[in-house]
Amino acid sequence: MPQAWMVVGALPFLWGIFPKREIAIMGIPEWPGFTQGFDVSLLDLLIVVLFLSAPRTKQVSLLFKFSFFIYIGAVFISGFQAANPTATWYYVWQLLRIFMTFAVVARACADPRLTTALLKGLAFGLCFEAAIVGWQRFVTHYIQAPGTFEQQNMLGLAVHFAIFPFFALLLAGERKWPPVAVPILGIMIDIFTASRAALGLAGAGFALLFLLSAIRKWTSTKARVLMATVLVLAVLSPVAFRQFDLRMDVFGAAEDGGRAELNNAAAAILSDHPMGVGANNFVVFANVQGYYERAGVSEKNRITFPHNIYWTTLAETGYIGFVALMIFLGRPLFFALRCGWRNRQDQRGDALLGLAASLLVVYVHSYFEWIFLKDQIQYLFAINIGLIAGVATQMKPLGYAQKAS
Repeated sequence: MPQAWMVVGALPFLWGIFPKREIAIMGIPEWPGFTQGFDVSLLDLLIVVLFLSAPRTKQVSLLFKFSFFIYIGAVFISGFQAANPTATWYYVWQLLRIFMTFAVVARACADPRLTTALLKGLAFGLCFEAAIVGWQRFVTHYIQAPGTFEQQNMLGLAVHFAIFPFFALLLAGERKWPPVAVPILGIMIDIFTASRAALGLAGAGFALLFLLSAIRKWTSTKARVLMATVLVLAVLSPVAFRQFDLRMDVFGAAEDGGRAELNNAAAAILSDHPMGVGANNFVVFANVQGYYERAGVSEKNRITFPHNIYWTTLAETGYIGFVALMIFLGRPLFFALRCGWRNRQDQRGDALLGLAASLLVVYVHSYFEWIFLKDQIQYLFAINIGLIAGVATQMKPLGYAQKAS
């Protein structure tokens, strides 16, 4: 059983090596959305097997289930505004798959052994990703290595989910290899993606997490980690500067790429349609109704969403959907911060702070990207908040977890 949970942790990082990682029961392969059908993935099948094989000896309250259902309900309702409601139901189905992953992870992580196995899987997955990125950079000479992901920015966002929990454990005095290796490998991956947002936000996340951990409880271990961090930065900074110089030489000065215009199109759609135009319908609606043309979106950008999940959500699901998204994202973040802060004498409290840092950095990064809406990223989100729920269940009586749900 622990080995299976290691696979669950690693699989989102191994996604791209499977040519048929998803089976479309029904769909439109050419649909320009973040999901194209009623898909079932390899990870879904594994999660179902683990659910059916899990013992029923312990009941675990599912924290955040109402946050999930509020958001799924808002997305479902938006389908009644959509020109193509079926495309919205595709996303509803995806969210139900993500909820299933969260629920099974949360129940499993009430067992500390399975929590350890899942974290170890995340570590192995990121190590594999680092090897692929190294191959792409130094053997096949990618300037912006995407790893096994569709593109480099998606990889940069995914890395956030792994590096901060392990850095928190390192600060707490964990002496095994993952807390040391994963943050360093994660930063190296961000450097070789040459993604400014990924690298900059990773650095900000490390600084914030260190500050929170130091205020929470200062130890000699944290002093040593601070000195080691300064040394690592001194070594890796020239590599980072060289990588971004290469990006500039090959691709020229960074262009806005129409991001402001995409957001302007979303704002115009929201103004005309405050209830939204249907989840997973934005691109088609914006093109057919002329919003992209009027906003001055370039031809190359008319096949994509605004690089901002908040504007995308506002335009697709309206104000109701936006509020639901804020509850969906905010509830696990504030719970992890509160629970982690209160448990200063427990290493699991440090882990919760690390998981909270991952969420916060992903949310900020999502102001500049829409890829959080892809299932590969949402699986990592489900694993993250499943870990939060499971670890909180370990630390508190069941009655406390039920009150917090």
